[in-house]
Amino acid sequence: MCFKKFKFIFGLYLFITGFAEGKVLSVYEDAPIEIEFSKADNQTLVIFDCNEVIFTSDDPLPTPINKKIFKKLRSYLQKRTTKSQYYDLMLKIRKQINHKLVNPKWPHLISVLQSRGIKTLMITAHWTGPFKNIAHLEDIRRDEVLSFGINFKKSWPDLDTINFKKLPATSPDYGLHWYPVFKDGIICSCNLEKGKVLRAFLKNLKYKFKKIIFIDNQMKHINSVRKIADEFGMEYVGIEYKKSEKIPTGKVKYEEEKKFVDRLIETGKWR
Repeated sequence: MCFKKFKFIFGLYLFITGFAEGKVLSVYEDAPIEIEFSKADNQTLVIFDCNEVIFTSDDPLPTPINKKIFKKLRSYLQKRTTKSQYYDLMLKIRKQINHKLVNPKWPHLISVLQSRGIKTLMITAHWTGPFKNIAHLEDIRRDEVLSFGINFKKSWPDLDTINFKKLPATSPDYGLHWYPVFKDGIICSCNLEKGKVLRAFLKNLKYKFKKIIFIDNQMKHINSVRKIADEFGMEYVGIEYKKSEKIPTGKVKYEEEKKFVDRLIETGKWR
């Protein structure tokens, strides 16, 4: 085999295998993401995670570094309250905790993508279903995102709510059974594998994408969605976005946080 022919075949092999595997980046800064956005076109689907990607908590307790302690405190709260009281108090915590954008430019960047005809979507591990007769949990998450001026529904104005009832999930709190939901441009996956839920969503669409850009702070989700991109024959750019790790939070102590839980039970006030 002549050298030129070998070079062509080897180059073709690299192109095919590179396409199949996609590209995965791990970044702490915003510039690499903006570069990938500049390469997107109207056949690209840009997907965002929510917590620690779009926004993070001002309160250190719900942040990843304190995940185990937060779970332990929820168990403590469950033991001290009824099921109804527990949900009431968890909602009070939710309402009293403030959030801040991980990247202050997110509202502008997402708006620019949408203005270029590029569809944007959020996939969050958030739960769904009715909550204390005031709203569904997916509506609470949507309203939190809207409070920052980010409206994913703009990319899906004619797409109705989709209930993924064939993907049941069980909540760790009291074993309640729910299922993922797409609503207003946001998929709440009920902590199921994001790739599987995305597959179900894509099968509901009449049109196909040629490329996915997915931004998440956990590599397991990056890899999960990459499998679906390969399955649908789409180019893939997975971005493990770790910028929130550079935002000072501080590790909390269980015994100190337990005092706040006790006060929450007595007064309904957090912190």
